[in-house]
This record gives sequence, C-alpha cells and structure tokens, in this order.
Amino acid sequence: MQSFFQDVLAQANAVPDSIKPWQENPIIDGIIFGFGILMLVLIWLWARSGRSKRENEVPFERTAEDFAGQVQAAYGRLPAFLIVLYAVVLIVLAAYVINGIITGVKY
Repeated sequence: MQSFFQDVLAQANAVPDSIKPWQENPIIDGIIFGFGILMLVLIWLWARSGRSKRENEVPFERTAEDFAGQVQAAYGRLPAFLIVLYAVVLIVLAAYVINGIITGVKY
C-alpha cells in the first residue's frame, strides 16, 4: 500500500511534457482556423437559405402556428446550414468516442 501512495506522489511531482504559453502550437492554430472557416461557411449557408421562390411559399392549409400574422410551416426541407451543422456535431462526437477508445480515458 505504501508503494501505491509513493507512485501517486511521484506522478504528482513529475514535470509534465507541455509547451510554454508563448510557443507556437500548429495543432491549436489549425483547430482555431478550421473553426473560423466552419463558422463562415455556416453563416454563408444560413444567409442564402430560403432564397428560392419555392422555399418562400407558405402552405396555409398545413401550418403549425399563426401568431400575430407570422405563419410558420409545419413541414419542409431542412436548410443546408442545419444539415452541415448536424454533420459537424456528429463527426466531432464520433471522433471524441473513437479517440477515447484508442487512447483510453484520461481525466
């Protein structure tokens, strides 16, 4: 039992292999750049959704809500930005799970 506690203390006193805050980290820079590009693409897709005349038609016979003159259709296709957002979230979740399986749980 004493050896277990000594091992835990040795791990706590060990100097971690980390970089200094002022050093460049290309992995983090790439993640930030990719996140910025993703946000720009999502904003662009959101801005252009609903532009066609077919998407602007509101089917009054099948509405979910008519409140203060604002009619919201109860059905219709999903906008492209929402599909891309769902895909990104699913890919990130899958990558997190796969990474946890490969490297093991590290808290």
